[in-house]
Amino acid sequence: LRGGYGLFFGRITNGELLNVLLNTGSPNGQFTASLKGNAGPVFPNVIPGTGTLPTAGAYFLAPNLQNPQIHQFDMILQQQIGKGTVLSLSYLGALGRELTNYINTNINPVTTNTIITISDPNQVGPLPNGMQYTVPEYTSYINKSFTYITQVTSNINSNYQGGVIEVQNKSLKTIQFDVNYTWSHALDYNQSAQTTTIANTWYDPYGNNRVNYGNSSYNVPNRMAGYVLYNLPNTHSSNMLKYLANDWAINTAFQAQNGLPYSASLSGFAS
Repeated sequence: LRGGYGLFFGRITNGELLNVLLNTGSPNGQFTASLKGNAGPVFPNVIPGTGTLPTAGAYFLAPNLQNPQIHQFDMILQQQIGKGTVLSLSYLGALGRELTNYINTNINPVTTNTIITISDPNQVGPLPNGMQYTVPEYTSYINKSFTYITQVTSNINSNYQGGVIEVQNKSLKTIQFDVNYTWSHALDYNQSAQTTTIANTWYDPYGNNRVNYGNSSYNVPNRMAGYVLYNLPNTHSSNMLKYLANDWAINTAFQAQNGLPYSASLSGFAS
C-alpha cells in the first residue's frame, strides 16, 4: 500500500503575456483588426489606407493574477496474484487551482433575456427539438472606444477523481502484458486551455460563477487499454540462421474510451 501527494505550479504562457504587452489599446501600440462578413478584401487585393478602422480591443493583467497550481494525490494497493502478476487498485485525484481565465470587463451590465428555440425536427443534433433556452444578451459597451477590454485573471478551479484497476506482468520470459481500466470524472469552471488570450470564455461574466461549473471538455468517464508482448523462441543453432530468426517479438495493443463531451458555447459582438 502506498500513497503520495504533490503540489505543482505552472506558469502564465508566453502567448498570453505577449498579447497583453502588445494589445494594450494604445494608439501607439500594435493593432490587429478582425474583419467580419464581406468586409475583407479578396486576395491579392489589399485594404485601402483610407476609411474607418475597426474598433480596437485591449488586454490587461488582473492585479491578483496567480500562477496555475495543481494538487495531485493517489493511493495504490498492489497484490501479487501469480508468478510476477500484480493486481493494482488505484485512486487518483487532481485539483487544479488558480487556472487562467479571460473576462471581458467592457460589456455593459445592462442586459435583456433572449429565448433561443431549438429547431431540429429530424433530431440530428444533441439538443432536443423545441427545447427553449434563456440566455443573457448584452447590447452595448461601457467604453465605446473599445470592443473588449479583457482581464487576464486566475479564478478557475478544476476537479478530477479517478479509479484504476490494472493487471500487469513483466517478469515472464516469453510473454508480458498489461491491461487496465480507468473510471474518472473531470469537472471545471469552463476552463480554457489556450496558449494565447481570447476575449471572453465564461457563459455570463456578470452572472453566478457556478453556472459555468460542469463536466470538463476533457472528461473521459471510461477508458480501457492494454497490450500483450510475445517474444518468439530463439534458435540455438550456430549457423547464420540465428541472425535472421532470433530476437523477434509480436506486440498487440488496444485502447477504447468514451468520446469527449459535446459543449455548446456562445460568442458574438454587441451589435
